[in-house]
Amino acid sequence: MPVIDAMRRDNKEQDLHALVKQARWMPATYEAFKQYNGDPYSPDDLLHMQKARLADILAYAVSTVPAMRKLGIHVSRDADPLDLLRLFPITTKDGVRQGFLDHCSDELRPEECVYTFSSGSSGIPLRVIRDGLHLAHVNAKVLSALASFGISFDRKVLKPFTHKAPRWQEYSQLGSGVAHVGEFGYLEKGNVDAGREAVRRSLEFHPHVIYNYPSRIDQFRELLERHDKAIDVQLLMSTGEPLDPSLRNRLQQHFGVPMFDQYGLTEVAAVATQCRLGTYHIECERLWVEILDADGNSLPDGTEGEIVVTGFFNKAMPFIRYQTGDRGSLSAIRCNCGKPQKALLVPAERSPKRLILPDGTRKDIFGLLRLLEEYPVRRLQIVQEAINDLRILLAPDETFCADDCAEIAGRIKDLLQPAPSVKVELSEVADFYPGPGGKISNFISTML
Repeated sequence: MPVIDAMRRDNKEQDLHALVKQARWMPATYEAFKQYNGDPYSPDDLLHMQKARLADILAYAVSTVPAMRKLGIHVSRDADPLDLLRLFPITTKDGVRQGFLDHCSDELRPEECVYTFSSGSSGIPLRVIRDGLHLAHVNAKVLSALASFGISFDRKVLKPFTHKAPRWQEYSQLGSGVAHVGEFGYLEKGNVDAGREAVRRSLEFHPHVIYNYPSRIDQFRELLERHDKAIDVQLLMSTGEPLDPSLRNRLQQHFGVPMFDQYGLTEVAAVATQCRLGTYHIECERLWVEILDADGNSLPDGTEGEIVVTGFFNKAMPFIRYQTGDRGSLSAIRCNCGKPQKALLVPAERSPKRLILPDGTRKDIFGLLRLLEEYPVRRLQIVQEAINDLRILLAPDETFCADDCAEIAGRIKDLLQPAPSVKVELSEVADFYPGPGGKISNFISTML
């Protein structure tokens, strides 16, 4: 039975119900974990597993999911499932949102599912239904990754600055391997006592793992430094935001432990997970990844294109050839860590983000980011609030010179033509604008 701290959030009954429901999936999680954490697969064995699981989900989808059944695709057990997959059209977020019920299985059983929402970073959040088998395999892969770093089932996980938690709380998460979680939420600016209390509770919690968005872990590092405290942990784990290599190195050096990151999306969970060497290995046991060009054709390894994914286990709401909106490429070179899973090369920025210039033209932010990264800043955020209004928020490093602000503004105006009004401000990361779901992105636009 989950242990819930007295200071639960208002929807504690709903949270308790979800935790108890997920605890029932622990046996399936453990069985999948034993499989994933056993003897290493050969590449041929892994491909055979993928094809079998792909064939199962395609056959299930065309027989029970209205949107797939309407396609009229006959799934033969004698056919190569990869050939069958190419018969399916690309599924978009807008398509799922507009035909939500048609993308859910006729055999969906609510008592065996949980639902959540995507962050909405590309627009309106999407409601996603996930069943127990899907979550069991998601959790099993997390447990397998943790085991590779020496972290056991009965771990303690600290989640600093969690947007769902207004203050400190603890609970057990049995569905993900007897994890005991401690978390605290945003701290009011200037509230020294609240910061001191968060540090005290975190130290007394004695976590094995610190887990959150990279920016939140870095914010926790700053909080510890302000209170002249250090914490002993075994591992850092991040997700939800691009992890800059320099930030990864800084956090590893500060905490003195390794850090690994996951690339994924709410619709299918983790797509790729970093190994000890920093390579993003596709979670091939759970999904199939395609890299496609603008016309939907498969691209060879090493060529960048659209990342499209198909999940193997979520029968409540199968995502078949789902368009992620992100770009990347597959590596044909096997990682030196020895894992047989292919590597996914994900650009530092995911979906292309664009400014709107005063004449209405759109310009991606990559050139602006490269300019700003020439300066010693820990984090940065570009904020566009109007077509002629651009704010640059910089969390400076110790070597940053305040006089550089005017130079930066001038260089940005030279880069962006026609140039908007540019204001460069020094700020703390805690004062950056959180995006949907609480993530801190390096670009925020409040324009419609």
